[in-house]
Amino acid sequence: MPEINIMGEQGLQGIIIEKVFEEKTEPERSETPSKKKSSRIRVEEILAAIVSLGVILALVWYFYMRSHIRSEIEELTPRQFKDSVIKENQNTFDQELVTYKLIT
Repeated sequence: MPEINIMGEQGLQGIIIEKVFEEKTEPERSETPSKKKSSRIRVEEILAAIVSLGVILALVWYFYMRSHIRSEIEELTPRQFKDSVIKENQNTFDQELVTYKLIT
């Protein structure tokens, strides 16, 4: 189908068929490009393995920490808090007394 002639004379322009001849040439085969490709693939595989290992370790660490950290908070009454502080101080005093007796 003829196209409109935008540049030049009025009317439609004729179709010009250009034949393009392509010469098929085979690239020279050498062993060096294949080695480069294989080394590139190996580096990518190694990086992928390192990233996946990092993700797995992060998940294991998350679930380990989640199971060992208490997520519930207990609220103590003033009396319970006072008793717990006195008990801790008494335990500390007893340990210091035992240490002093062992030294002397």
